[in-house]
Amino acid sequence: MVGKLVVVDKILRDTHRFGFDSLEDLCQKTDKVIEKALGLIEKYNAAATD
Repeated sequence: MVGKLVVVDKILRDTHRFGFDSLEDLCQKTDKVIEKALGLIEKYNAAATD
């Protein structure tokens, strides 16, 4: 989240249930989504800071 901009490049499916094998799996996949979001924020910094 940058100001009012939230960057997520991920399709969310089955959000009504816990779709992970374990909490460790959840953490690993969350870290990947966050890393990708940070990369997009760096790439489109001008949009993130306006």
